[in-house]
Amino acid sequence: MFEKQVKKDAGPKAKNDIQTILSKNGFESIEIAMDTSSVLSRLYTSMVSIPKLIKSLKDSDEIVIQYPIYSKIITKSLFNSLDSYSGKLILIIHDLETLRLNLDNVSKRDEELFQLNNVDGLIVHTDSMREWLIDNGVTTPMVVLNLFDYLNPQPIIDDLDYKKSVVYAGNLMKSEFLSKLNPSGYQLDVFGPNPLPNFPIGVNYRGVRNPDELPKELQYNFGLVWDGSTPETCDGMFGEYMRFNSPHKTSLYLSSGLPVIVWKQAAIAKFIYNHKLGIVIDSLDQLSSEFNKISDNDYQQLKKNTLSYAMRLRSGRNIMEAIIQLENVIAQEK
Repeated sequence: MFEKQVKKDAGPKAKNDIQTILSKNGFESIEIAMDTSSVLSRLYTSMVSIPKLIKSLKDSDEIVIQYPIYSKIITKSLFNSLDSYSGKLILIIHDLETLRLNLDNVSKRDEELFQLNNVDGLIVHTDSMREWLIDNGVTTPMVVLNLFDYLNPQPIIDDLDYKKSVVYAGNLMKSEFLSKLNPSGYQLDVFGPNPLPNFPIGVNYRGVRNPDELPKELQYNFGLVWDGSTPETCDGMFGEYMRFNSPHKTSLYLSSGLPVIVWKQAAIAKFIYNHKLGIVIDSLDQLSSEFNKISDNDYQQLKKNTLSYAMRLRSGRNIMEAIIQLENVIAQEK
């Protein structure tokens, strides 16, 4: 496996987990040391280290890259160096910057789509993301992941009573909807950096935890997956992105044994509904009435389904099955 990691903090949990899973399943993990704050270091890496590395991998059967690499110069050097590589080249998509930030920037969109068309296979988040890429000219074979694995070291709480308790975890800078929320008939606790100066009554801030420690704090009935400025819908740049992506917090909750609450128009909503891993709603204003429809027996069934799926996420099955499926698709097309 080829893994270019830009920073070392709690942020890249998804990439770190995939690196660990692939390393345990026959892939060699390769990183490039680079001082991202130094222009000279980036230049040396792009002009010397990367071409040398790719040349050393010429006899390998397959290279898997976790994409994107958050450096334009490194990305360009990497793809240029890979032009001469004859093995299979697979990208695991963590974010599509075109969809997330640059939807109206034609030149950046074309540049990213060109890169995606010059590899052998893509592992994408959802059916919606796959369909958007096809509609915009990507012909590379694709496999849908649906949900990211989450290596969760904490024990699962499996005997929680149904008390209509909800947790939200994430970067609170992009969670303006929390300031306008008026919880009625349920409890909402919040974890994450960049908290609001004040939270509404019924919304309780619980501080920041690292990704491996946070799960042991999640003794709640549901995990909330929401983005944007309002409880009424998911809007704005990050809300619209939910129509295509698979938010990593979904995997955090599910791997901790929590059924999830998801926006009905989110790309993952159909998967969550079909697998009975939570509830899907149009607006958070509906939450109290939705909770009232759920009996104790209903909740225990959701919990049972979630506990079973948690084991899958904790074992790394999603990414390994996606890679094997994609390898088979690529082999059939050659």
